[in-house]
Amino acid sequence: LVFAVAPGVGRSQQNPPTMAQATVSQREAANALRRLDVAAIETMVAAGWSPNTHFDREGNAAINYVLNMCEWDRSHDRRKMLLMVRTLIDAGGHIDRPNFWGDTAYSIAKAPRYCGPDHPDTEVIRTLCYSGAGAVGDRCLATYELARRRQD
Repeated sequence: LVFAVAPGVGRSQQNPPTMAQATVSQREAANALRRLDVAAIETMVAAGWSPNTHFDREGNAAINYVLNMCEWDRSHDRRKMLLMVRTLIDAGGHIDRPNFWGDTAYSIAKAPRYCGPDHPDTEVIRTLCYSGAGAVGDRCLATYELARRRQD
């Protein structure tokens, strides 16, 4: 018996390539986030890039990545940073998903080591967590118990 196999038959279609996978890399996204280039991020989102894609093994996505700027660039443009964080949230970025260590966008933003409680990004994230119809409440708080269990 001879079997002929047509090209493509039998290939897994579970993860078909998308245009975003082919055209938007995390390196490009990281560069745009560091520059606070909102227009570039909007273009990437329109091409299918997700602000929830992790940048590292610790599970930090775009919002956490931007909030880290408070630590390494104390002279950052707060207005542009706020616009970037709002753009990422509007694009579906999660404010309540903990990273590997249990930190959420809100817990990172409010920490004095990062932005602190009075930073505009902290205030916006806090408001989104606790006000309005889509408020997620205490899910915005860090969950260090999860991180402790991972270390055990």
